[in-house]
Amino acid sequence: MSATGRASVAAAGLLALAACQREERPPAAPLPLSPAAMGRATYVLGSTRLDTLTLADGQLQAGDGRLVRLLPVMAWGDLTADDRREAAAIVVVQTPAGDAFTELVVVQEIGGRPVQVAHQYLGNRVAVEGLTIADRAVAVQLRSHRPTDPPCCPSERRTQRLRVGAAGP
Repeated sequence: MSATGRASVAAAGLLALAACQREERPPAAPLPLSPAAMGRATYVLGSTRLDTLTLADGQLQAGDGRLVRLLPVMAWGDLTADDRREAAAIVVVQTPAGDAFTELVVVQEIGGRPVQVAHQYLGNRVAVEGLTIADRAVAVQLRSHRPTDPPCCPSERRTQRLRVGAAGP
């Protein structure tokens, strides 16, 4: 057998040995407050009429034509002084009429899954620019409409804050 042939047989043997010794591990469980888990959570939304909506992959197309979306704007931190992290996120409900009702939701891990513990209506057609958690409060940086702004283009910058009381077990 030539040197090239011996090298090929040796390489094949090493690959077979490595395949036999590879340890199969189950996929890691998703974190309860990860963006993916929050994209499958159930939320109670609405400033006047409360709806309970469960998202799939971060959205839901409701039967009445509304599109509910979880925005990729999130923050994590301890809001309830219990040494556990909560998550804050933004959910937008778009209507066929062109409205886009925006809400801040606060979620806590309870029983290994995300459970909403608070929400606050932020406005119609607002543009959320940032979300932070500090000093046990959520701060939302956003733009809202001035009386002269067209529906597409809110221009008034403001920060809205939310404090959450102790929640969960």
